[in-house]
Amino acid sequence: MIIAIIIVSVILLILLFILVSNFLSSYFGSPYLKSKREIIQKVLKTTKLKPGEILYDLGCGKGDVLIEVEKIGAKAIGYEISPFYYLWAKGRTHRHKNIEVRFQNIERLDLSKADVIYCYLMPSILRRLATKFQKELKKTTRLISIDFQIKNMHLADKLKVQNHTIYIYRSIL
Repeated sequence: MIIAIIIVSVILLILLFILVSNFLSSYFGSPYLKSKREIIQKVLKTTKLKPGEILYDLGCGKGDVLIEVEKIGAKAIGYEISPFYYLWAKGRTHRHKNIEVRFQNIERLDLSKADVIYCYLMPSILRRLATKFQKELKKTTRLISIDFQIKNMHLADKLKVQNHTIYIYRSIL
């Protein structure tokens, strides 16, 4: 009986941890949205990401984008505010030399070193980040947004992959 109570308690704590983590990611950026591998690969090919460049994944989830970036030879840095997905990404990528996963609010990070920024964020957070993008990005930084446009940014390319629209911005107006 006591073992059953302990098991149920542990399961409930894990579920509570996942729920709180999902709330945090939804509140501070976006609920977890998985990017399909085909989309990730198409984006990386279109942006011409090169070995040695640095890609920031804002809201990296489980780290799928980070792993694809490393295959190219670029450095991938993922930022995640959800403790659950942060730990998942950290666990999946801990042996990868060119991948870092950081537990950090994306509104407080310095974007100036990124060559490419990948984001699959809701329009509300993109509106809040638009000014930050304008102030901090290098003119050569490529900014990718999956499914949602970013106001006041110069749209360089727009692709359709499956049911998704990929917006690529290259310079700041």
